[in-house]
Amino acid sequence: MELQHSFNFSTDQFNKLFPFYLKLDCEMMIRTVGVSMEKLIGPVSDKPFSDFFEWVRPDGNSCPINTLRTDSNQLVIFRRKGKHPILFRGQFVAMQESDAFLFAGSPWLTRVEEMEACGL
Repeated sequence: MELQHSFNFSTDQFNKLFPFYLKLDCEMMIRTVGVSMEKLIGPVSDKPFSDFFEWVRPDGNSCPINTLRTDSNQLVIFRRKGKHPILFRGQFVAMQESDAFLFAGSPWLTRVEEMEACGL
């Protein structure tokens, strides 16, 4: 017998667990972001992912939506564009009920100085 577990989180709880989350729609438009992600990149809702980030893994150039569909749950790395680039590392999970993709991850920082420069 297979047991089904359902988790329901309030927005506050979800932001505590995943403060750097991103939710993308099937057009690669950013729909919502976590509180810490917004702190780093500003208000970005309803803007293209490619305006703010570039892919490192997979592909190194672009990550078409079909890649997220077929390789969901795989490690992804992307970089914030701009004069203070930040790497983000985590995974996208397909959300079938809304035809969207949720990134759960965090900045990939290796030194305290990097965290301080980001205001974290």
